[in-house]
Amino acid sequence: MAEVSKEERQFSLILTLISNRYGLLIDEILASVPGYHEKYNPSNDTSLASLKRLFERDKSDIRDLGVVIETIVVEFGWNDGHETRYRIAEADYELPEDVTFTPTDFSLLRLAAEAWRDGSLSKDSRHALTKLRSLGIAANDPLVGVAPRIHTSNETFDALEEALQRQGIVHFSYLKPGETAPSKRTVAPLALTNRRGIWHMLGHDVDVDAQRTFLLSRMVTTPEKLPNRSFEAGTTDYSAQLESELDALESSNEALLTVDLGSDAHTRLTAVYGSLSENGELAVRYSDVNLLADELTEFGDSVRAVSPEALKKALTDRFASIAAAHGGVK
Repeated sequence: MAEVSKEERQFSLILTLISNRYGLLIDEILASVPGYHEKYNPSNDTSLASLKRLFERDKSDIRDLGVVIETIVVEFGWNDGHETRYRIAEADYELPEDVTFTPTDFSLLRLAAEAWRDGSLSKDSRHALTKLRSLGIAANDPLVGVAPRIHTSNETFDALEEALQRQGIVHFSYLKPGETAPSKRTVAPLALTNRRGIWHMLGHDVDVDAQRTFLLSRMVTTPEKLPNRSFEAGTTDYSAQLESELDALESSNEALLTVDLGSDAHTRLTAVYGSLSENGELAVRYSDVNLLADELTEFGDSVRAVSPEALKKALTDRFASIAAAHGGVK
């Protein structure tokens, strides 16, 4: 059986989630979506953990496209139980009511759909929906076949995950904020986690003999495993440690933003960070001011920082650099 590509897997995931308005449990996703279900084995904890990390990577890539996969926690009234479901709200991607099409427009759309259908992923996607129905999960009719271009680059993650599983040591070039040139780092990966679309790695920095947290996005070369070298990590739950450290950072750092209503920034940021306050401000918890500034820069002047001053300066510096790179403000 041919391996399902990342693009096929991610498109099938989007189609599956948008076709299930009440959301799906992670096991239902892994058992049904092409690219996951071929490797899904609920009795193998290692394989299951690897697939869940893959799902988190796909969520991040899809979020970068502007499609937000919502996480819904359903609380039960007995035994303090709950379950986590994932969905894409179809209403968020419906056309506005004032958008209309002429008969000619509809004809062209049908022709385009037919042209795309043969090269689309409709077969694999329908297979996923059929499998869900066989499990008793209701699904809306699948969307017309479309083959979007989803570009992914996961070489860095793949290299680190392999080193993590094999307790290996890797070296890579790393560029920190404010530095003009990357530095060489030699690190034993201890844990990987995704926080709001950003991958973090906790590792043992061999050169300084201490733990450090690295951002995969700041690794400017693909990590390479050092031959015949390994690191004994012990029994510490480093994933829990990394999550706890990030939680502590976020709990102590809050930014206030103003966002243009109805803008892309408003749609995407409120989907991730919650609703605006009564005075129209958006409170954002963050672990790294430079990461937050990087995220906000892409929205241009539709989002503005109220506080802290460090974030305001980081945004000003980024916009100044962009302007300088394009000849300055005319």
